[in-house]
Amino acid sequence: MKVGALVPARIGSKRLQKKNIKILKGRPLICWTIDVLLESDVFYDITVSTESDEIAETVREYYSEREVKILKRPPDLAQDDSPLRDVVLHYMDNRSNLDWYGVFMPTFPFRKKEKIREAYNAILTRYPWKIISTTDIEYCLLDFYYPIEEGVKQFFRPPPLFCKYNLPVYKMSSLKYREELWYMYGLASQERVYRLILSTEETIDIDTIDDFNLAEYILNFGIKENDFYYFNFKEYILSDDWIFIGPSDINIDTILKNFSHALEDNSNHILILKENIVPASFLNISDLSARNYFRSDEAKKKYINEEVLKTQNMKYYYPQYRHSRLFRFLRRKYVDDRKYFEVKDVVPWDRIFWEKDLVNMLYNDEDKRLWINGLKI
Repeated sequence: MKVGALVPARIGSKRLQKKNIKILKGRPLICWTIDVLLESDVFYDITVSTESDEIAETVREYYSEREVKILKRPPDLAQDDSPLRDVVLHYMDNRSNLDWYGVFMPTFPFRKKEKIREAYNAILTRYPWKIISTTDIEYCLLDFYYPIEEGVKQFFRPPPLFCKYNLPVYKMSSLKYREELWYMYGLASQERVYRLILSTEETIDIDTIDDFNLAEYILNFGIKENDFYYFNFKEYILSDDWIFIGPSDINIDTILKNFSHALEDNSNHILILKENIVPASFLNISDLSARNYFRSDEAKKKYINEEVLKTQNMKYYYPQYRHSRLFRFLRRKYVDDRKYFEVKDVVPWDRIFWEKDLVNMLYNDEDKRLWINGLKI
């Protein structure tokens, strides 16, 4: 069984310059991916695809030709809008003797060799056509919003569904895999797919300086899984109208003081949002178009960002927001009566607050601020 590993690495990155070779705890970022691929000892071929002499020279400084090959791609495959599938096809044209291949973006520094070996063993014993990776945490579809001039709208209509994120941390395919095979054999979209479950740190994707700082902190000081979002939550009764759900270690007087004006009005939601960096289109929602979960045609157009899916480039990302998993305001009469309170069509901007501001307001600990504000998932 010959399995190849493709590491696509452009030099051009807008938000964090030359991020693929930026030094992270003594090694270029790209090396954190290549090291794990080598340590897993399952790949017949490891190839870095790049248009950049600088990236090629960096890779060759750390690895021999026997360990890692460099495939120079043409400039038209190294643009912001170059489809990733075309980069993969260019690789496959030059690696015709493989049975399987994996695509490993160099911006995920916390992959684990054990997960790659798990994937390889699954290929040998469970006969999948694809390997993907997904979060262990589920997200409520009703927590996702997009902005308009007056405020924000929900993407999805009730009832609430809970889904996990598919993230390109580990992504492998059989050379026999073709989309049409699913239809030919009458398979559901989720069959012949093996899923690797991601830990929190594995989901960290370096795209900004905040991401880089978070990764650096973890590498310097280590983490425990419960250092992230695994808080003890408490229900705080604020008034006859409102309940606040939040971590048990906060000062609730700070909430009462800073939200007193918003709490006077119980006619609409109070939302605590954060920017949804990983598009909602990466959620593992099976048979989405057929079942039509969207609230409107407008929501569907905002959700399905084909350019992001095609290129993996966040430049084309349309702004999205997700309700905070840490903080939530609830109207008491709907909680006490166990009724479902549906969000109005538009939640105006004056009813919207930001998780990052609330974290900075409630926590003096810089380390905790860094962890919470730096996590995208």
